[in-house]
Amino acid sequence: MWLFVLMAATFLLVQEGGVNNYDGRTMYEVTESMVERGTFAISSEWNTLPGRGGLEYGRYGLGLSLVSVVPYVLSWPVAHLSGHTNFVTSAAASLVSPIIAASLIIALYALSRRMGAEIKAALVVAIGAVIGTFMLPYTKEFFSEPLATLCLVVAIERFLARRPGIAGFAMGAAILTRPQTLLFAPVLLLVAWRRDGIHPSLAIVGGLVPGVLATLAYNIVRFGDPLSFGYEDVGFTTPFVVGARGLLLEPSKSVLLFAPIVVLLPVALWHLRRRNGPAFVLVTANLATTFVVTATWFAWHGGWSWGPRLLIPGLIPALAAIGPWLSDPRRLRTAAFLLGLGFVVSLPALIVSPGAQTLEVRPPPPETHFLDTQPLSSPSVLRQLELIPKKAAYSVAHPYEDRPDGMNHLRTLSLWQLGTMRVLGTPGLFVSVVGTTLLLAIAVMGYRRLHSAILEAVETHASLKHQGNDRLEDGYPGASNLETMAVAQNYNRFLTSTILARVDPSWPVLDFGAGNGMHARELRARGLDVRCVEPDARLRGRLDDEGFQATRDALEFGREVFGSVYSLNVLEHIEDDAAALHDLFTVTRPGGHLILYVPAFPILFSAMDREVGHVRRYRKEPLRALVHSSGFRVTRCEHVDSLGFVATLMYRLVSGTGRLRSRSVERYDRFVFPLSRAVDRLAASWIGKNLLLEARRD
Repeated sequence: MWLFVLMAATFLLVQEGGVNNYDGRTMYEVTESMVERGTFAISSEWNTLPGRGGLEYGRYGLGLSLVSVVPYVLSWPVAHLSGHTNFVTSAAASLVSPIIAASLIIALYALSRRMGAEIKAALVVAIGAVIGTFMLPYTKEFFSEPLATLCLVVAIERFLARRPGIAGFAMGAAILTRPQTLLFAPVLLLVAWRRDGIHPSLAIVGGLVPGVLATLAYNIVRFGDPLSFGYEDVGFTTPFVVGARGLLLEPSKSVLLFAPIVVLLPVALWHLRRRNGPAFVLVTANLATTFVVTATWFAWHGGWSWGPRLLIPGLIPALAAIGPWLSDPRRLRTAAFLLGLGFVVSLPALIVSPGAQTLEVRPPPPETHFLDTQPLSSPSVLRQLELIPKKAAYSVAHPYEDRPDGMNHLRTLSLWQLGTMRVLGTPGLFVSVVGTTLLLAIAVMGYRRLHSAILEAVETHASLKHQGNDRLEDGYPGASNLETMAVAQNYNRFLTSTILARVDPSWPVLDFGAGNGMHARELRARGLDVRCVEPDARLRGRLDDEGFQATRDALEFGREVFGSVYSLNVLEHIEDDAAALHDLFTVTRPGGHLILYVPAFPILFSAMDREVGHVRRYRKEPLRALVHSSGFRVTRCEHVDSLGFVATLMYRLVSGTGRLRSRSVERYDRFVFPLSRAVDRLAASWIGKNLLLEARRD
């Protein structure tokens, strides 16, 4: 949250305050037309194509125009009261760009962490991918690539988090924004089917449907054909070698110049391939698809724009893969240096509009835009740097100059404060000072809160790592809570009876994460051959003293040994829970059973979870998908302790210390838990403090 606040306030400080580029203005005109006239048709002076009814329609996807409707409508009363309608609504619509950019940083951080990056490495990569590459000026320019990139990053991250429905919905939003991203959808579906099977794949398809249907409907409304995307007069006419050479080596478009960090991508992707195969396939396929499509497009350079703009949807998500590779300070410093170089290259384009150079060069003849291959036409990096002092001097000398030719933003520094002064005059100076002061205060607050949050998170993470997290040797951090739970007789009786009702007594039973042996002792007393896995050396020693066969690792028992495996409140401690489930599948004999009991709902994550070393709390469907992907067939998955959900949420809100009190546990167990189990008969499908899952190895 504080990372978003900091970055959004920072980007808003240097926002242009209007939609001025040609492509962006075309999409803005669609927004205006939807709100003001209830149609998608716009004037032919923009980048349009003739469509139904002899009207002109924009060529681009609907996504960015649709998102901009919200700020446009909210600004409408002020716009009409002020007398500067177009200025206010255009400025309001342009606000989506910095918000999208800040959201993209959050999504990249989440994706990099999901791939295994440490906190600092993920922060460096997430922030650097936006401000340390040619993406920087697009934090303020009204183009569709940043929004499509955000949707793609969310789709990949949510897929890796085993939330296929949301992943599909984000993918559909990307398609609605830039139809070219449809080429990536089959890759996402294929990886889902190979990793998780048919049900998650169908969930992705279900999520995709709204975006795809909206895209096809938009095509029908514009051109009368669901497969007409607005580019019928152009196409993939550039030879791949020509386009690829330009994207790599052309001084005004070279990705190596505008994003030096890409030199680390090959080794980072190779590292990711060994660590997380699905993530590697997704980001690599998206990058490769985007590069090939861009290199062969008739305007591979993206027209008059900063750097290789059309590569943004492929390159920016791939940069998240560098995070897991930054495993030592030397690598982290190297990445920071390369991102710093990229920032220096693109900073001039943030301060001065890249379009400013169009005032100095003859534009290509209008008819060349419609040729099969559009000629290269782009701003120079060195000239962009030279323009800063000149534009700054002009801005100081002409703060209120407002020529009627629409080129004012190209003559001055590209800042909303100057635009406000030009339009509103002296009152605009007051608005600029107040707005700038407020944004600076928010940015400073965001930085301070973010800094504190990072320090706390790094300290907590380092502490858990030192303790070994799921491979504790120096003592389980929640041992006191474990002992306290022994007084919960109804709760423990429920767990024991659940296991007894499902185990096969003719085969050995594995207690995975046996702790102090409380449940193992009860089951052994019922005649079961219980063996234990317990990574904590002290607790494992106690199990040995009581005559249990106990090991650190389930695989030490051998393959297909156990008729039943149960794990109670253990899986949430393990960083790589997928690997742990794979081990359990290996030691379970065909026809054997798996019983899992884990905490539910991430919203309930509290100080108690941190106290006992929990890595996560689970959601129902992702847990089913996780177990299914390890080879088991899930036969039952439901919530338990519905009233406990409310109690745990209250505990979280009052910021409990994480320590359980024996008297509180005993009272809850005696009076609330039996009632909660009765309510579970009605609520188990929707709510509960825990999840009980049963599965079978066929």
